[in-house]
Amino acid sequence: MAEKVTVMKGLEQGRASFCYEKVIEAKNKLGDNATDYKSYVKKAPMYIKTNGLGAALAFMKAKGKDGNAWSLIYQQITEWIENDTKALINTGGEDLVKTVVSLETPDYRALTNEVLALFNWLRRFAEGLIKGDD
Repeated sequence: MAEKVTVMKGLEQGRASFCYEKVIEAKNKLGDNATDYKSYVKKAPMYIKTNGLGAALAFMKAKGKDGNAWSLIYQQITEWIENDTKALINTGGEDLVKTVVSLETPDYRALTNEVLALFNWLRRFAEGLIKGDD
């Protein structure tokens, strides 16, 4: 049992560390528009739960223009999934949306849960590190 707790703790610490770095990156890259990032990170989990991960990612990709907040969030999700030690999926260099919509149901659910767990940490750090528009 102690090993399972250690593994879970390690997973959460990995997510937390990654998300902290990404929120700092967003704050630095977006400057005054960092409040958009904060707002979108709060909204994204509901988009995923309502529409599904594939549709939510397609929405983010469509809205992501010229390095805006949606574009940055999409890039960060892609980076997390591609470097995830659990290796839930392998994009093989293809677009994330294309890969996600072609997944089998159990893999799709597992990936959805992973992305939602990632957003829990992104939201927490965005709320704490990005001031304004609360």
